[in-house]
Amino acid sequence: LAHLASFVSKLSNGERQMVFLTGEAGIGKTVLVDAFCSLAESMLPGSVARGQCVEGFGPKEEYYPIMEALGHLCASSLGERVCRVLAKVAPAWLGALGRSSDSPSPTPTPGRMPGDLCAALEEIATQTPLVLVIEDLHWADASTLHLISALARRRARAQLMILATFNPQHGSTEHPLKALQQDLRMRRLCCEIALQPLGRTAVNELLVRELKQELVPSGLTSFVHRHSEGNPLFIAALLEHLI
Repeated sequence: LAHLASFVSKLSNGERQMVFLTGEAGIGKTVLVDAFCSLAESMLPGSVARGQCVEGFGPKEEYYPIMEALGHLCASSLGERVCRVLAKVAPAWLGALGRSSDSPSPTPTPGRMPGDLCAALEEIATQTPLVLVIEDLHWADASTLHLISALARRRARAQLMILATFNPQHGSTEHPLKALQQDLRMRRLCCEIALQPLGRTAVNELLVRELKQELVPSGLTSFVHRHSEGNPLFIAALLEHLI
């Protein structure tokens, strides 16, 4: 959490940040993101926009998590300014949200272009730091990955942070997300925080907290650690089953 907060502190210098938060299912990515978003909101009210990729069994909707994040931005305390910038720089994106500009456009509005939204987010982030959180990026559509790639590679100074979570065990080694992360890392355009399973001491601390007692039954910590392999989600499920 302190590591994530350090990226936010760099935004005031106009240094855009691209951070990947990785780990297996149940390792605690969402819990950490929840805590980080609360912290970021307390530091920068209204500046956090969050979108969730969803697993689909049919064609994926283009830019689904991005549209969700934009909707949150437009409904935030910065909403009026966000809508004004979108209407000027990326009107098609504003229209896709079901919102329209007050001033009629003299020419037909083109479709949603990634460059337009990049420019709009950068303009928004010139005055106010902006944190864009996209969860479960391993389920993202190709258009969303392309947009995130563009945001990470652009050279303009912006108080913009993109935090993306994903499970590296999902998909094949040829998955486009893994190729994107590898390329950005090679060019030093991103950072990665990889969450690891809990060790035995941390498991004991978790059991003490969950059971609300200073001492846990003899052998319980070793039993839970062995059968959960330190995965917090499995620890919670195992403890609930034992109780």
